[in-house]
Amino acid sequence: MNIKKGLLLAAISVAVIGAGVIITKLNSDSVTDQNPGDTAVSPTPLVVFPPTATPSPSRAPQAVQSPSYKGDPIANIGKDPFINTLPKQIVEREKKYLAQMSESLGENPIDYNGWIGVGTSKKLFKNYKGSIDAWEYAKLISPTHPLSYLNLADLYGYYLKDLENILN
Repeated sequence: MNIKKGLLLAAISVAVIGAGVIITKLNSDSVTDQNPGDTAVSPTPLVVFPPTATPSPSRAPQAVQSPSYKGDPIANIGKDPFINTLPKQIVEREKKYLAQMSESLGENPIDYNGWIGVGTSKKLFKNYKGSIDAWEYAKLISPTHPLSYLNLADLYGYYLKDLENILN
């Protein structure tokens, strides 16, 4: 039975990675360089227009509103006994990082990489609910980035052994 679960998990992981590659490829095809030879990727625009519309003086752009985050508090490392086995300097470093991210994400809640980092830090402390909340929010604000999906699949499959939630 464990072999079947392992094969299912491997198949799902391959499917998620494949979907991520396809999404990334589709997104990279739509990015244009502003300067020849400039390899910087333009950030996701904060102003969205319908595909056929163009900005005009009579039509003011609307800023994208991000949904409010209602998950595990960003600075919360959790209470798993495992935390006591970690070197104190690592615990303090990560606490400081999460405190900084709490402030930063409060000011800029659509920072996708910030949410990915918060989820990764919380996972270090085995605060899996906090990781899920951060990565689900990253998925919500940037549904075409594959990393949040991959992190969630890894967490559900390898750490929580929850094969049902991998597909969600």
